[in-house]
Amino acid sequence: MNRVRPLSALILGAGLSVRFGGDKLSADFGGRPLVMHVVNTIRKSLHAANVIDIKLVAPPGFALPMPADVAVVTAPDHAKGISHSLRTGLESLSRSSEAVFVFLADMPFAPSPELLGELVEHLPMGGSIRPAWRGKPGHPVLICRSLWHGIIELQGDRGAQAVLAGAPSLQIEAGNEHVIFDIDTPEDLQEAKRFLN
Repeated sequence: MNRVRPLSALILGAGLSVRFGGDKLSADFGGRPLVMHVVNTIRKSLHAANVIDIKLVAPPGFALPMPADVAVVTAPDHAKGISHSLRTGLESLSRSSEAVFVFLADMPFAPSPELLGELVEHLPMGGSIRPAWRGKPGHPVLICRSLWHGIIELQGDRGAQAVLAGAPSLQIEAGNEHVIFDIDTPEDLQEAKRFLN
């Protein structure tokens, strides 16, 4: 991308959290709800990348207060799989947005503003780009709008990769494992605390 384009940020947080055994988004992590780490990182890092809207896809009944510039979108069919959360989120985004960063709410250590800027700069036309750690794909994924329709059409527990695999894609190596570290269990939450200091 050679010019500044309007972008969106989508945080997927409507999973069932079966392995976690409870409300993962609100779980205390360093004195704040887990999801707020992702929200705050986006708010601090992405306005400089011309992000025009931030949406959190959450399950029905989610009541955690969000900053005024973060809209909560409820995914009523979230139990049917991640494709339904993606559809709900993508359909809620601004029509002006030309690409979307897809974050996961259980990955509290988002990339640095510098790395996010690299993702924006090198996004292939009609494709996607994401960070990686030692070759393993991470998040967030930055996805061109031209791919959204195909993702919206997905069914069940199929992620966007089913669509992204058929389009130009790039990976940029990150400087640490934060881009692949997600929290699925209470043990993961305790392990993640080593990154806080």
